Amino acid sequence: MSSISNPLVGGSTGATLEAPPAPMHQTPPPEAVAPVVAAAVKAKGDLPYPGPFEILHQEVKGIMAQNYLIDGAKVSVSKPISENFQVSHSLNMGGQNNYHFGVNYFGTPAPGIDSPSPVLIGDIDGQGNLMAQIQYMFSERIKGKAVYQTQGANDMTSLELEYRGNDFSAAVKAINPDVVSENGTWIANYWQSVTQRIAVGAEALYQYHEGMEDGGMSLGIRWKDDKCTSCVSLAPQGTFAVSYGHRVSDKVTLGVELEGSMASKDSVVNVGYEYNLRQSAVRGQIDSHGVVSGVLENKLAPALSFLLTGQLDHASGKSMFGLGFVLGA
Repeated sequence: MSSISNPLVGGSTGATLEAPPAPMHQTPPPEAVAPVVAAAVKAKGDLPYPGPFEILHQEVKGIMAQNYLIDGAKVSVSKPISENFQVSHSLNMGGQNNYHFGVNYFGTPAPGIDSPSPVLIGDIDGQGNLMAQIQYMFSERIKGKAVYQTQGANDMTSLELEYRGNDFSAAVKAINPDVVSENGTWIANYWQSVTQRIAVGAEALYQYHEGMEDGGMSLGIRWKDDKCTSCVSLAPQGTFAVSYGHRVSDKVTLGVELEGSMASKDSVVNVGYEYNLRQSAVRGQIDSHGVVSGVLENKLAPALSFLLTGQLDHASGKSMFGLGFVLGA
């Protein structure tokens, strides 16, 4: 705001009237201030939703071929049997012979809520291992999730509550909680957009088991625009992860990630790419240990895809090859 200072307007020695002094600081009218204030409020309120803290590096990891590898052969079939129910079958042959049967239920969204609720997910394999999950939207901002899973003689229970704000997310999670014996693991995280491109967050962990206590805090930061995503996270005991993804064009995306531990002095670098064509996608990856991976996914029909994957470890000479078919709406 500029200040205006005018001298007294004097007349001749015989003048009897003088003009009043001008104010030292002029205040702009309300109609001039309103647009500026509105723009500032709008800019603050338009910060993007950052998503959950736990998927900090997920965008770059989705480029890496190692997440899509098949050992042997795999056939997956999913079919909706109604507007709310869906069943799936998955058969693995080769490295791990196993069969999975799954049932999903998607409830009708409540008024004012875009997501289906409740969501029930169940899966059981040929060895009798079970996974059951329920998700429920208490409101458009609050979601609860409960998971029960068995693996042989072991089982795991997880309870989670997530709150979604306009420009932040917060969640609390309990794993195998036992209030009576004071056993379990408790996790709380918070993820906040501070600018249009930058989000920062932290996650605290506390666990108590058989009289032993442990805890720690993880920190994360992400920079993201229309083409690039950069993420850095630091976890307890000095483990860290750095990832960078770059969308070169509508068809090509590149990614690199570094994971390591300052305590053990171990680290690994992964470099990958994703090339999308009209009916297919190609993913490739190489890491600092000389392991090369590749995945070809080809859409044979609107509901049928063919996958061809391979991996070669140049240091050990070990290799893995697989193919699969995915049928489903």
